[in-house]
Amino acid sequence: MGKMAIILIVGLTIIVGIMSVSMIGRTNDASKASAATFKKAYAKNIASSAAEYYIRQVKATPTLRGTFSISSILNGTATVTLSDWTGGVTDSVRLTSIGIYNAAQETVTVKAISQSFLTVNSAINFRTSSVLYSPQIDVISGYDHDINGVLLSPSSNDRRGAGVTRSADSTTLANNGSATITGTKKIMVDGAIPDPQSFATSLIGKADYILSGSIGSNQTWGSASSPKIVFVNGNCSFAKDCVGWGILLINANTISAKKSLTFHGLVVFYSSSTISFDVAKDFTVVGGFLLSAPTQISYQTKKNAQISYSKAALDMAKSVAGSGGKYAVANWSE
Repeated sequence: MGKMAIILIVGLTIIVGIMSVSMIGRTNDASKASAATFKKAYAKNIASSAAEYYIRQVKATPTLRGTFSISSILNGTATVTLSDWTGGVTDSVRLTSIGIYNAAQETVTVKAISQSFLTVNSAINFRTSSVLYSPQIDVISGYDHDINGVLLSPSSNDRRGAGVTRSADSTTLANNGSATITGTKKIMVDGAIPDPQSFATSLIGKADYILSGSIGSNQTWGSASSPKIVFVNGNCSFAKDCVGWGILLINANTISAKKSLTFHGLVVFYSSSTISFDVAKDFTVVGGFLLSAPTQISYQTKKNAQISYSKAALDMAKSVAGSGGKYAVANWSE
């Protein structure tokens, strides 16, 4: 009996020892796993915090791009990269934030869509319930051009030729054989065409020129290095050659051009009822053209009209408009 007792005691001691070692090992493994999970969660919080900070920076400065390092944030570090992410309906920003905490690394990716009132997605844009389209010779290109109207190599900056708010108007433009419309898509129904009524007051307050009636002498408004905002208030006729750089904002029901009218940047023609646009001679837009009227837009050209999308010209227009650009988060991926 004495020997059996000793054997049992020794056996139990060995079993208890094995169980203790196993439990300690499991505890250590659990502690390590818990620590690793904590570090990853903390690194993700760092990445998210850095992303939120730079989203605010982009909203304040829409043109902000580059790679930025934060040497100390929540006891860790972060690197944030801002780049253009254009390939969609609207210009947008790709934000990649990498958070690091005690060798753990996590990444957050954000897509922020531009809600700038100056964002147009086609060379020409009709925002209305009805389009009457009667061009004699129209050349409309959504492919990207430089600020002077020279066609550039294919890129993600290319856009559509024409944008409309109704499918019926898409058919109207497509069936007009007098127009040559090209781009990533010839004509597109676009529900994101901006409403000038929402931003006109801001631009009028910054206008360098305020005009009305007939323009009876040759005009040059601004330059590529010094763009201007030109506001035409009321029905107007351009009786002489005019050229401009920046933003041309026209609030009228009717407008005609008997001589050549060339503008680099954004041209906005808007009304609270109907629009009649009648061009007798050369009409050139390098950048983007937006026409907006709730009831009807009548568009007629009697000679040469050439409208070429240009990211560079639109960027110039945005620069003269000031801090009008806004961004909204469209996608947040962790």
